[in-house]
Amino acid sequence: MPPPKPCSYCCPVPSATTIRTGSGECLEHGYVLNSRYQVVYPFPTFQPAFQLKKDQVILLNTSYSLVACGISLCPGKQGQSSQILYTKRASLSSQGSTFSSSTSSASSSSLPQGSPESRPPPSRPTSIPSSPSQSQAAYRLQQPGAAEQPAGGAGGYEDDKVQLPFTVTDLKGRNLQLVTGPHNGQSVCVEQLTLDFEYLINEVIRSDAAWAPQFCSFSDYDVVILEVCPETNTVMINIGLLLMAFSNVDEEHCRPNTYHSNLQVSWDLNTGVCCTVGVGDLTEVKGQTSGSVWSSYRKSCVNTVMKWLVPESSSRYINRMTNEALHKGSSLQVLADSDRCTWIVL
Repeated sequence: MPPPKPCSYCCPVPSATTIRTGSGECLEHGYVLNSRYQVVYPFPTFQPAFQLKKDQVILLNTSYSLVACGISLCPGKQGQSSQILYTKRASLSSQGSTFSSSTSSASSSSLPQGSPESRPPPSRPTSIPSSPSQSQAAYRLQQPGAAEQPAGGAGGYEDDKVQLPFTVTDLKGRNLQLVTGPHNGQSVCVEQLTLDFEYLINEVIRSDAAWAPQFCSFSDYDVVILEVCPETNTVMINIGLLLMAFSNVDEEHCRPNTYHSNLQVSWDLNTGVCCTVGVGDLTEVKGQTSGSVWSSYRKSCVNTVMKWLVPESSSRYINRMTNEALHKGSSLQVLADSDRCTWIVL
């Protein structure tokens, strides 16, 4: 949330009206970050309670990958803000297998890209090199007289399997300029850390699944975030799988059958490393549609989350206010969040 009081960068002299209408020239009091990606079946849901749980980070499940987007405001002084993601050396436990994810920044070719890390052998966890000195991109206010940059993906990337395109505007809808050199003014920094699901699934099965010798291929998967720990920067995910595998019964000329299973994996946003937490057994799919399989899987994820649930202070919750009663034939008069003393009169 922006600071409640105006600052020296606001121009013209700020008031409640200029801040509300976007008349000021200050990024600290308002900017809009836009991105887009297209999800595919079984259509991952957006879970605000988890995907917005860590301050300044948004977790986006694009169907193909989990993208952690770190968003921060650079101060008016020269230089970029401190990194939110991928800032520490790995300090890995010897338990379980580990896999490094790829890391990249939403930047153009004029800024160094965070290169994909070398993937260590799963059976031998290794420390990950420290992050590049500049793994962020920073989209500043338009300079007076400068031609407005066209809207588009940051750095021209359009493949959401690798990196999400971003456009950043001020509250007037003007596109911010990409920072390509020393800059003393305010700017917004965007970082991306990407976890590729298909690579991860294959590595976890190969290294940690007791049924790996039976495994042929997987046909579909669904990823649900089970928990996010802001203090340790760790994300816990559950990967549901529909796969083809041979029966463990010795039979000649046997054909693979369809099975369902799940993989629990933790992802460290400090290092980009994944660790296998658990691998489920194979459950043969008999007469079930994929829709019923995914429905049952998501219900099991909800049950898991409820078992893990630890009450937190109300200030740590992601609160959603809704006028759901409108769909039932009547409308609420107010939306109220009493803990924050916030009331919206409808």
